[in-house]
Amino acid sequence: MEAVHLTPAGLLATPEGAAVLDPLPALHSRLHLDVGCSLRSFFAMLGRYPLLQSLSAFLPAACAEAAACPATGCKDDEIHTLVIGKTMELIGFPGEPRVEIYLWLRGLTAASSSLEATSGTPAQEDHLPAHAGADKEIRFIPLHSLLDLPLVLGGLKHTVLGGTRRELFCTTTFTLFETIDGLAWEFGFQGGAQQCSIER
Repeated sequence: MEAVHLTPAGLLATPEGAAVLDPLPALHSRLHLDVGCSLRSFFAMLGRYPLLQSLSAFLPAACAEAAACPATGCKDDEIHTLVIGKTMELIGFPGEPRVEIYLWLRGLTAASSSLEATSGTPAQEDHLPAHAGADKEIRFIPLHSLLDLPLVLGGLKHTVLGGTRRELFCTTTFTLFETIDGLAWEFGFQGGAQQCSIER
């Protein structure tokens, strides 16, 4: 699979460092987040490539909210890192099972302890283990408290829901498209009332 890098400044680049001029052919590419990336980097990318905002009805409003935030210092006191992860649920097994796959965005807190203690192995570059203590729901935290937190890619949690509940944590890859689509879904609930939380 081809790869594309997101830089902290919001530029999409090839592995060789060349700037991506047209983001559409890169949508299927495996995404890497360079060191220093944050949610602000994500919104800078959407500003640099405005065509990408048409991928979701949630994105224009989220971009407008991000643009209205302070230029620096947008951090939450409890969260030190934001993690993009993926869940695959096998529901109704045994029987007539169905599969649902979705992305999520959660926060790592000090209570999560160190990544090595949680996973047993060091985190690799822009990826964290799937279960690396991403325990903080961020949907009800405004963007002005999230934009400048480090953003990393996590892994996949495979859950079997049925007669028994089993979980398996795996490494995985993220394409540029599914990352944009997954974050857009999260932003659709950003700042809503907690009573309206929708769990997937």
